[in-house]
Amino acid sequence: TTYYKWTGHPETTPTAGFSTYSTPVQPSQDGLRDLWYYSIDNYTNQEQTKVLEFKIDTQHPLSTVTAPADDSYITSGTTYTVTGTATDVSPGSKVVSVDVSPDGGTNWYAATNTGTDFSLWEYIWTLPGNGTYTIKSRATDEAGNIETPGVGNSVTIDMTPPTVVSVDPLNGSVGVANAANVYA
Repeated sequence: TTYYKWTGHPETTPTAGFSTYSTPVQPSQDGLRDLWYYSIDNYTNQEQTKVLEFKIDTQHPLSTVTAPADDSYITSGTTYTVTGTATDVSPGSKVVSVDVSPDGGTNWYAATNTGTDFSLWEYIWTLPGNGTYTIKSRATDEAGNIETPGVGNSVTIDMTPPTVVSVDPLNGSVGVANAANVYA
């Protein structure tokens, strides 16, 4: 029969509170955990208690696009630097990558780490044509947990300058007030 006990890390060898192993076991908390175990055979011979150290991480990391802001406009340039933040709330874990999707989650591209463990990141976006786009981010931690992206930030690219469609008074008019109206 095998007995086991999960504890925090580090901890001295426990002497009580072991459970009988009968099905796969899981720790109850994220972080550094120790799995203590020993077996007793049919002749009551007991092996020495052993320990395995585990880093448990079941929580997804979080990322946020900080620029461009939601509902903003880009009116010039051929590229735009998308920036953001990321964090992993699981004790002892860290973010190892951030991906950015400038098209609402269809295509994903690797961001560059500009902080510690992607606490700050950036992605150089080659601007497509005029239109409205949704920029999303997703982080991955060292345990392989991948964030489910949120709704993202909506941005409108409008590189077309306005066109004057009428001027009042008309060019060459005489005897008009000291004002003019331009309509775009």
